[in-house]
Amino acid sequence: MLDASRVAGVVSDLLDDDRARRCFAGTNRAEQQRLREQPRTRGRSPLLTLDKARANRESGPVRRPAHSGFTGLRAVQPDRTTLRGIIDWQFFFLAWN
Repeated sequence: MLDASRVAGVVSDLLDDDRARRCFAGTNRAEQQRLREQPRTRGRSPLLTLDKARANRESGPVRRPAHSGFTGLRAVQPDRTTLRGIIDWQFFFLAWN
């Protein structure tokens, strides 16, 4: 577990009533407030006025996406054993530990 090292400190703070109220509760409130405000400030740039946005629009013809000519379900031709050999499982195992 990646965050198992944090458990001992949190548990000791929670078991000590005085420390839990002063230290853990205050720290937790501050961290929660920081996390709430984070999405609001991340990558925020000032909005353009409508006139500036219209002046900055994309020029040129609008292209329609290519149509595949097929919708619905399609059976996979190789069997599962063949597909297992094709898939790079490294990324799966990295993501799921």
